[in-house]
Amino acid sequence: MSTSQKVGITGPEDVGNGFHRYIVNNHPFEVRSNFKLQKSIGIGAYGLVCSAIDETTKQKIAIKKCRNVFKELGDCTRVLRETKLLRFLKHENVLSLMDFYVGTAGDSFQDVYIVTEFFDADLNTVIRSKAGLSETHIKYFFYQILRGLKYVHSANVIHRDLKPANLLVQLNCDLKICDFGLARTCYTGGDPDKQGDVEMTEYVCTRWYRPPELLAMNKHYDHTVDVWAAGCIFAELYNRKPLFPGEDYVLQMKMVCEAIGSPTPEELNSFENEEARKYVRNLGAVKGKAISELIPTLTDPEGQDFFKRMVAFDPKKRLNVTGLMAHPFMASFTMPPTSPWRISPSLGPSKTLRSQRQMCFVRSSSRRWCSESQR
Repeated sequence: MSTSQKVGITGPEDVGNGFHRYIVNNHPFEVRSNFKLQKSIGIGAYGLVCSAIDETTKQKIAIKKCRNVFKELGDCTRVLRETKLLRFLKHENVLSLMDFYVGTAGDSFQDVYIVTEFFDADLNTVIRSKAGLSETHIKYFFYQILRGLKYVHSANVIHRDLKPANLLVQLNCDLKICDFGLARTCYTGGDPDKQGDVEMTEYVCTRWYRPPELLAMNKHYDHTVDVWAAGCIFAELYNRKPLFPGEDYVLQMKMVCEAIGSPTPEELNSFENEEARKYVRNLGAVKGKAISELIPTLTDPEGQDFFKRMVAFDPKKRLNVTGLMAHPFMASFTMPPTSPWRISPSLGPSKTLRSQRQMCFVRSSSRRWCSESQR
């Protein structure tokens, strides 16, 4: 057990009912008897994550322990929402739920365990690493984000917390969207034009990836909040740093206006909060910056137009995910239009996409960023 002790794991202890108990960083961690825990790979406000091997299938998996799920209503809702959505969503670019259990506590449980596929790192780790990212890498990563979002949006679901840390990647550069704890279904009777009529909480999305309408605390918004976040991620892939790293929501709004220019009176009237409208007016007229200044390494005019279509101040002027996938900048990754949709079986990657994946894998320094993520 010397290896396990180095990473803060002791055990296992057979606790009956087909479960083993480990101690991970001084916390009990129960797994099914066919799961062999390997190491702790992350800990945060919502739980502890460990890697393991399913000895029945020999597959590497990730197990997240969500602690004291009934202590706070918000935490409980987040776990329940994520679990239900992961059971419902089935797509190549969306993390899938493999198992869910409560351990040996039975009906008196306070902790739950979520089992998913194991991934080598997240996109945040890739961006922060010293590994080089070619434009082929960036396009391949981003096209997978769009495929996943198209599927999610087609199911009337808004992710609402899209950011690099919630995009998992493998050594071969395959990518999946994860963490649906803040996601929200937005059913409108089949009419997508009425999606923004549903009232929702405005305090979602990590600040750096939050669009102007959420910074202004609008309660009515739609799937375009994910498009804005995707645009911020797109810029971050090129710049290797966040596009709008505001220290609070007020400075965040100022950074956005300075970058893309002041909103028109019509766009400003879409803000539901009068204080937000007043603040933006007081900033005065700002012209905004050229795309070449915001993303110096993006020199392709089609790429600049592609970015511009995602970070429009007015949500109605942002391209939807289908439009972004059809944009000339992504032409080399065009796939059958039915494949990412919820209503159709997901087709395997096209020949073009497979060849791009192979090209990324050959050119990448993937093992470098993978090793960095596990230090």
